[in-house]
Amino acid sequence: MLVFNVFRVLCKGSVGRAAVIAAIFAVHPLGAETVSWVSERKGVLCGTLFLSALYVYVAGPRTTARLLATSALYLAALMAKPMALTLPFVLLLLDAWPLGDFSRRRVLEKLPMLALAAVISVVTVGAQDTLAATVDSSTFPFSMRLENAVVSAVEYLRLFVVPLGLSAFYPHPYGQTPAWQVAASVALLVAVTVIFVTQRKERPHLLVGWLWWLGMLVPVIGLKQIGRWAMADHYMYLPLLGLTFAAVTELGNRLKPMVAAGGAGVAVLALSVLAYQQCGYWHDTRRLFEHAVEVTAGPNWMAEQLLGELDAQRGDYTSSEQHFRAAIAALEHDPPMRARVWATLLTVLDVMPGGRAAEVAAVEARARAAPDDAIAQYDLGVAYEAGQRWDEAAAVFRRVLELTPDYVPARERLDETLKAKGRVGRAP
Repeated sequence: MLVFNVFRVLCKGSVGRAAVIAAIFAVHPLGAETVSWVSERKGVLCGTLFLSALYVYVAGPRTTARLLATSALYLAALMAKPMALTLPFVLLLLDAWPLGDFSRRRVLEKLPMLALAAVISVVTVGAQDTLAATVDSSTFPFSMRLENAVVSAVEYLRLFVVPLGLSAFYPHPYGQTPAWQVAASVALLVAVTVIFVTQRKERPHLLVGWLWWLGMLVPVIGLKQIGRWAMADHYMYLPLLGLTFAAVTELGNRLKPMVAAGGAGVAVLALSVLAYQQCGYWHDTRRLFEHAVEVTAGPNWMAEQLLGELDAQRGDYTSSEQHFRAAIAALEHDPPMRARVWATLLTVLDVMPGGRAAEVAAVEARARAAPDDAIAQYDLGVAYEAGQRWDEAAAVFRRVLELTPDYVPARERLDETLKAKGRVGRAP
């Protein structure tokens, strides 16, 4: 209802177009993750407050009281989730079109909200760094993050039009995306932007909707890497509105009313069926991540790891080992995470006769065969650490730092090993 009321104003009183936009927002499969995943309850709350702020802003004359109410709702939305950061820019876009009231005054009145956005950005980044949510630049250098950002943006567009193959986790490509795909993605984004800019007078809705979508994605597109995913469906929950606004307005202008209404009905029905199916995958963890393994291109290490944990919990250690080894193989370009998953595998091997001993012996053999290979030595250190062989683990991690002084994961492991060693024998 909030979406309907906002776009009834933005579509200049067109109830039909507002209803179609609201219906697509309600049933698009890209929204299934935000609605179904309990951890994304904050996303639904943020969306409610974001839309409330939009409605208060566009529903009447921009008085001081209305602007203060918009700012208060904006602050509440930010407290729910930082995804609302770009609301001031969305308001400026709407001032330009369709509200037709873009002026110096409108820019100045947004400055307090922009200042608030800056403060929240700093606090959010600081909190993520403190909680170790961000990933060090040695694992994800900026060039790799930039490549993934442009490819992911195009993939989001594809999922908006054809929402098939949705996954609870999209593994990061770790810079392995083909150069032609990166180049094609850049070319497409630039070409569409240029076309929409050149047609901004005749078809302003295209540029406004495009920039709404693109601008809201910028904070979450991966230029600052949070976690190890390439993209996430829940990031499209609010940016989806920009693309929907542009598409519905464009087709409504070009098609006859009966054709447009029929096409909208078919689209909403098809999206409803796909959303119903997508929500079904969220029934339980196993079903969700078995689906993720099926639909993602290449090995999905997160899904394999979680399935391995589920199998271990029910005592199927053979299947658990297979899943963990699949996860480890998929993490070839991420030694720190590969070591974590491998350390978990060691706990599974503990319950299999001779399992851990054979695994550690194999790692020791690899390390002896390649004494100057930092990764092989790092794996050995992790094995010793997992077995609480603190002195040996510390010695190996020091060797890794001799080979690669800037290797942050080895330094972190060495610190943890020394702390653990110091706790041994200490009175509680």
